[in-house]
Amino acid sequence: MQYLTKTKVGKAHPKADTIYPSARLTRQFINIIDETANHYKTQHEGQDTLMIVLGKNKSTSKVAQPNCTTDVKKNLSPLNHKS
Repeated sequence: MQYLTKTKVGKAHPKADTIYPSARLTRQFINIIDETANHYKTQHEGQDTLMIVLGKNKSTSKVAQPNCTTDVKKNLSPLNHKS
């Protein structure tokens, strides 16, 4: 394992009611933008360790999606009833 850099975990707000933790990678990894990654959690020297594995592998899990808290029918209802 090779040390890369230190970064602060921030927040990403893709929607008003959704927050994700976000950590930046160094610019040397610009070529992996839009690739699929599998995330794993383990322990290393007594600390939580996150590992990102890029590319296609044997994982069958789908890309994580937030729980939808929006009632689509409720939001579309006013649009359907406009004259």
